[in-house]
Amino acid sequence: MASITRPFTNFYGCVWHGCPRCQTDRCKKVPGSRFTMEDTYLKTLKKTKMLQKNMYDVVEMWDCDFDRLVKTDPEMRAFVKAMAYREPLNPRDAFFGGHTNATCLEYQTQEGKSKCNKYGVYPIGHPIIVTENFEPGDRFHFIIAINTIIAITAITAITAITAITAITAITAIIAITAITAITAITIIIIIIIIIIIIIIIIIIIIIIIIITMSKMSTPVSEEVNSNIFEASFYTV
Repeated sequence: MASITRPFTNFYGCVWHGCPRCQTDRCKKVPGSRFTMEDTYLKTLKKTKMLQKNMYDVVEMWDCDFDRLVKTDPEMRAFVKAMAYREPLNPRDAFFGGHTNATCLEYQTQEGKSKCNKYGVYPIGHPIIVTENFEPGDRFHFIIAINTIIAITAITAITAITAITAITAITAIIAITAITAITAITIIIIIIIIIIIIIIIIIIIIIIIIITMSKMSTPVSEEVNSNIFEASFYTV
């Protein structure tokens, strides 16, 4: 009966596993370790032999080989370029900015007020990272980050519409002036009113941007559209 092997893929960082080709100084210590490049490389070989001994079909890729493949293989280069890399969320960011900022470093407790969040729900275990097509459920407590591309697109559209509206209004005023002979003072007043309206709209847009940016790192616990948000879930 033929033995059955199981696939096992290892990606080796050249510095951390002592690549014999690009880490030529074999006596050099691995950063943050007491082992040399040669020691680390021998440990890597030992691990590979152990996996093969336990019926694993080991496929290995060194960091330098991968970089070389990306440079020489157009298909691989296109694949890597198309990958949407997202940095993992940092839950501590939720404590800064917006309503969560530390504006009060000392709080005098009062009778009937909560003194310690002792019985709240807290995450345990490793987080489940979800970047697309997620469906929030009751068993999830999560942190979300707004996709700023959509927000910027919306703001750009609003700004463009505002500019077009202002130009149209001024053109209409000029046309009306030519027909009804409105005085110059009246025209100036109308233009000033239009400018004030535009300034108010710009201020509102700026406020929306500030609120949006402050909420980007604030914990939220409601169902959201998966096309607008990306999330990091913690199983309770």
